[in-house]
Parts: sequence; structure tokens; C-alpha cells
Amino acid sequence: CNFILNPDVVLYGDTLPQYQNAIKRLYETDVLIVMGTSLKVQPVASFPEIAKREVGATTILVNEELTGQEYNFDFVFQNKIGEFVEGLSSMK
Repeated sequence: CNFILNPDVVLYGDTLPQYQNAIKRLYETDVLIVMGTSLKVQPVASFPEIAKREVGATTILVNEELTGQEYNFDFVFQNKIGEFVEGLSSMK
């Protein structure tokens, strides 16, 4: 095709195209739900700590594996995401 194709994802080492917008939104949030991540890659790995400590938001982690950042969360659910969301959707 004679030009470089890039996937519509942020690859390791890439800058976040919407980083400033993400930070702005983070400071406006009441609840931060983090799902399916190792929380190893910066700057996103710092978002839970910012939300909890600086913003005072309620923080929720849903992950099959522990991340080592559980102290930054008010609620930790060690579940598969699909099962967690299914459980939420059944609550009416």
C-alpha cells in the first residue's frame, strides 16, 4: 500500500495522544474503575494513585491477577472482567 499502517492502540513507548485530556478528566471524576491491566506502564499506572490521593475519588480494581497497587484502590475484585460486568448488569 506504499505507506505505514499504524494500529489504533497505544504501543509500549508511544506517547498518549490524549494524555492532557485524560488527566483533566481524572481530576473531574468521582469514581475510577480500572479493569484488566497489570498497571506496569506509565503514565497510566499512576492514574489510580492520583484519583485516590489527590482527587479523593473512589477507586475500583477488577482484575484476575493482583497488580501490587491494591493499596491505591478502595475496592478490589479479583475476577474475570466478563463475570464482574455480568454480575453488575444482573443487579437491578
